[in-house]
Amino acid sequence: MAQTIIIPTKTIDEIFSRLDELTKAVKKISEKLLAEEPSYGSDKWWEWSDKKSLR
Repeated sequence: MAQTIIIPTKTIDEIFSRLDELTKAVKKISEKLLAEEPSYGSDKWWEWSDKKSLR
């Protein structure tokens, strides 16, 4: 049996706004990390990985 709930439009708009902000933040962080990270498995990657883990 399905249940129906009513959510105000303002609440939905706030949820979508916050989701949009989070999506943009994750994209920025992801781009930054990918820009720093050398090709996986390369010698440079192992050096980078070691330095990152020792922080």
